[in-house]
Amino acid sequence: MTSERKTTVALLVCLALSLAAYPALLFVLPGWDLTVLGGSLRTDLILAWPVIPFFCLQWLLCRVKKFKWPRWAPLVLLAAVALIGALYLFGALGSGWDALGGGILLCWCVAPAIGVCLGWMAGGGHTAKRIAGIGLLAMLAVYVGLKALGSPRWWAFEPLDVPALAALAAGLWLFFKK
Repeated sequence: MTSERKTTVALLVCLALSLAAYPALLFVLPGWDLTVLGGSLRTDLILAWPVIPFFCLQWLLCRVKKFKWPRWAPLVLLAAVALIGALYLFGALGSGWDALGGGILLCWCVAPAIGVCLGWMAGGGHTAKRIAGIGLLAMLAVYVGLKALGSPRWWAFEPLDVPALAALAAGLWLFFKK
């Protein structure tokens, strides 16, 4: 088996396993809620886990040689979901509690967007790697800004900081990898 084929198989297996694990986090383990450093580990995993399947999916789609358009599908889908969330959040659609739902939808979109950026950095060309790196840094800057706004002790470590730091480390490694 060639190295390229091994990478494709590994990405498909990782995608399948991560997609199977997400419903387990949502439905199978509802009582499994550990409190770590004052935060809910299950909630943090629900918010951060989509990085993995979206990373695998985007990297697989970037490996498609014959057609170029499928690699844009995750980004278009995420943009549509984020647009719907923003419309609800700012009151263009619905009212009242719908704004909260829109905010939650926007928060959920962050991890898949980071996964898409990392996938583009792993499988895209030189220009795609730079653009995805800028997008990743922008999302992490927003995370730091929201963390600073949400807590008087913004420097305090929380469980959700672990995936954010892992995404930053992975992005730096993929950006500088030859």
